[in-house]
Amino acid sequence: MAGFGDGSLGPTGAGRGPPGNRGDRGIGHAIDFVLSNARLVLGVGGAAMLGIATLAVKRAYDRAVSAPVSPTRKPEDVGIAGLSSWEEPSWVGASPRLLSHDMRSTVSRSLQSLPQGLAGDAAVLDDEQLKSSSANSLALGAGLHVGRAVPAPDPRRAPLQRHLLSFYRRRVLVAPSQVAAAKHVALEICSELREFLRARHSELPLDDMSLCGGLCEDLAVVAPDRVALALPLLLEERLWTAVPGEETIMAAPGCWLLRRDNAEYFPRGLSVWDRWLVGAYLSPVAIAEALRRIVADSVNWPAIGAALGYRVRPCAPADGLALEVTYREGEDDGEGDGAPDGMGERRLRVDVLLRVTLASCTLVARPGDAGGAGGRHAETLWRQSFRAVETERLRELDARDSGSRLLCLKLLKAVCRTHPGLERLRSEHLRSLILHACDAGAVDWAEDALAERFLELLRELVERLERGSLPAAFCPALNLLAPLSEDEVDELGYTLYSAISQPEKLLQG
Repeated sequence: MAGFGDGSLGPTGAGRGPPGNRGDRGIGHAIDFVLSNARLVLGVGGAAMLGIATLAVKRAYDRAVSAPVSPTRKPEDVGIAGLSSWEEPSWVGASPRLLSHDMRSTVSRSLQSLPQGLAGDAAVLDDEQLKSSSANSLALGAGLHVGRAVPAPDPRRAPLQRHLLSFYRRRVLVAPSQVAAAKHVALEICSELREFLRARHSELPLDDMSLCGGLCEDLAVVAPDRVALALPLLLEERLWTAVPGEETIMAAPGCWLLRRDNAEYFPRGLSVWDRWLVGAYLSPVAIAEALRRIVADSVNWPAIGAALGYRVRPCAPADGLALEVTYREGEDDGEGDGAPDGMGERRLRVDVLLRVTLASCTLVARPGDAGGAGGRHAETLWRQSFRAVETERLRELDARDSGSRLLCLKLLKAVCRTHPGLERLRSEHLRSLILHACDAGAVDWAEDALAERFLELLRELVERLERGSLPAAFCPALNLLAPLSEDEVDELGYTLYSAISQPEKLLQG
């Protein structure tokens, strides 16, 4: 009959959709067949109603299949003109999940697709600016692509700049009076420990102790609550040789072994350090445990603390060789208890750091940072310290161009301390990150460009976490992320990537 293929059936023709889609959907053929024959059974009115209902169902189906995809799907499966689901911050922030392996590659492609200079500009818009931008885009209409990034003027970065400077004054900056009080307490503890070791364990060849760390480098952030006490060990150069860890079977870059030599001419027992040998190598773990017992069990810290006006107690063995000091600031520092600069109880953790200088290398007893290298022999690994040379390099670069590298370092340190998902990032990660950014050619480190540099560092850190590799600035073979587990790296990457679109959230701590 003529009615079977009659194109005059309006509802049927409207419900068929574009010709290119008919071959892709088998259900379309069935619907077209039913509609073509519906007039025989239901009549013209019934067929029209059926066609309208079918059209509504098909349009609902089309909208459903074109909705945003899961972050775990590949970009080639996305149907919105190549837009990656990681580029929508509202979808990312709605899920607390960790990064998966599929999401890692998606993060890398998404970050590479962002404009280098302006990838974070949309993040600094407030709600009113975003609504205005969306309205203008709709008014312009057909000429704009959904995923195209429109360059933004410099004033768009002004809100983030203000947030950063406000966060620095409110949370990062530590009052000089607080720094001075913490240094005074640490120096008194250092003096007491020095006198005890000289009086009771004079056989140990130890050099003079000194304070080190951010508190002594004008890099303390949030609160002056931690300082390191360097305890140098004096080794006989004719008896000990420093062996690079990457040249041994353990293949541990950034680590060294201290080998006992000349045993045929200078037998064991001639050096006091021979009692802490493991095989032919000096063990930092054994020395640290012996000194921990001396410091924790032999020193009468309650009596010393009472004489000094402090409460001093050794930390738990699992926390390493450290002391916790509770002290009260002077009455002249503020107006009342609980005020940021006022009188009140404060806690200071004093970490005793074993240090050896041999063959122009500064080694510290931090074998746990070897990232599992060395296996059962890891207790003989000493970690090379790059803290002094990295900090000095940043100071030199800032002095050349009046830059804000150290300011960025302090901001990032404070963010990691105040944000619960970023506490695994330490100063050594952030120093190397900034030095890598300097080597990559970021030339404008003026304070006026602080917001742009801050966003670039966040993006760079996310890319490093996505690759699972952050080389030390002065030892490229050493991966600073190696001690972290895969889940920890994924959680850090997800937290930071979610914050790139709204970096102000990191500054609310």
